[in-house]
Amino acid sequence: MNTTTLKQILGPGKDGNLFSLHSTSENPDDLHVYFGLAYLEKVKKSTDSFQYKYLLGRLYNAGYKRKILKEAFGHAISTLQSWGNALLTGDIDLILSSFGGQGGKRKVTAEVESFIKNEYRKIYPDNKYTYSKEIISEVKEVFNISVSGETVRKILSPKKNIINGNNVSEELSGQVETEANICDCSVNSNSTNTDNRNNSLSFSQSEEELERSYIHHLGIVFAFYLYKELNVQDKMIEQWLSMILLGKINLEQTESLNFDSLDFLHGYSLLRKAKSHYTVLRHMSQEQVNIDKLLHLNSRFVSGKNSSYVYYDPHSVKYTGMKNILKGWCGSAGKITKVNYQDFFHSSTGYPLYFEIHDNSIDMRERFIESVENFTEKITGGIKKTFIIDRGIYGREKMQRISDNGYGLVTWEKGYKKDSWDDNADIEHFEILRCKNHSGDAKTWKVKFFKDHSYSKIQGFYRLIVRIKPPKDKEECEVSILTNSKIEDKTAVFAMLNRWIQENDFRYMR
Repeated sequence: MNTTTLKQILGPGKDGNLFSLHSTSENPDDLHVYFGLAYLEKVKKSTDSFQYKYLLGRLYNAGYKRKILKEAFGHAISTLQSWGNALLTGDIDLILSSFGGQGGKRKVTAEVESFIKNEYRKIYPDNKYTYSKEIISEVKEVFNISVSGETVRKILSPKKNIINGNNVSEELSGQVETEANICDCSVNSNSTNTDNRNNSLSFSQSEEELERSYIHHLGIVFAFYLYKELNVQDKMIEQWLSMILLGKINLEQTESLNFDSLDFLHGYSLLRKAKSHYTVLRHMSQEQVNIDKLLHLNSRFVSGKNSSYVYYDPHSVKYTGMKNILKGWCGSAGKITKVNYQDFFHSSTGYPLYFEIHDNSIDMRERFIESVENFTEKITGGIKKTFIIDRGIYGREKMQRISDNGYGLVTWEKGYKKDSWDDNADIEHFEILRCKNHSGDAKTWKVKFFKDHSYSKIQGFYRLIVRIKPPKDKEECEVSILTNSKIEDKTAVFAMLNRWIQENDFRYMR
């Protein structure tokens, strides 16, 4: 029977701590951890061991005297304290930083290494000569750090086992090392290392070789009739349509396609890298003609032209960027700060139709007049709509100008004293029914109003005195709504109050 003699390094504490640590003469660096008589674990005594530092941090937090821990293990009290405090936070980043010891923070973290490996898998099949330089550029763009070719070579060395889960071959390792050695040098314009062979299908092959070629994504040829019907002129649009039809719904997924086959089927070289797609898409999205086309298409989707009236909805948003823009009052922030104004136009059913972004240099009433002209030109094709404004648009000169230009306008009367209700007037009644989660969960607002003929402050406008009784028999609320009669009075009241109720729904959804 073999027996092992354990030498006690740390015994149970006098204040109830039951941990004890032992070692053997055969393996003095192996720490055997007991809790009472129960054997818990074996930990390698090494400052490079995560388990070792974790153990001492637990012992420190368990209440062992710091002097005893220092004598038993030889570490400074401040070190033991930092390990214990890091464990108490539960923050894995702080624990790793504390257990990492002294020295500067690693520039090439595990996240950066993983990124380099993933980029290699994507880039190398199409670029076997200067892939390291491309990887270094990607790391700089994503992480804003500079790495050398030697760093990339070490990460992609045979010991890393990164290429499709297998070791890199000796031949590939030599290519990695060779490429890493030249990637930091200046590029020779006469160099023949640049490989363009994968950018398009080579048509210099013989007919016999082409007959033996395997073609992927062959079903996309049926979409060519669709492109012809849609009169697609731009090759990038045609390429993106092909990718979507092949199930690639974002640009990152497109890199898994077989571009040699797609080049052959389309008859031209397709763009391959997601980064290049982003560049093209960014430029296309900034062209005004494309912006106008997208806005017009969106309006068709939501029947914007058929909307009998349009909601104008301006928002002030706190600006957090680096541009030196004007300050103004921001309601959401509750203070004066850098602010931009986002003016939205919605259809009568609440669908977004158009928007503009402004700074604080132009008053909302001035912005509104200009935005209305732009909206009419780009969305309705010259058809002048009535605009419902649940904001402080009131201003005699501006309202008169809007009306004279042929537009309808419905807004609140500023400073109404709630003193003009007349029970003898010709009063109209209707109800607004709002369903929430299901048809049985409905609330009803009872509305009555009349046209006040005595109002004459703004030429062409009159006011509608309205009383609303909310659900659950609450007290009636009285308001005054101004309109220039471009839509029916009942429609004007409904549109204004419906917007009011919608605001409560939007707040509830948020």
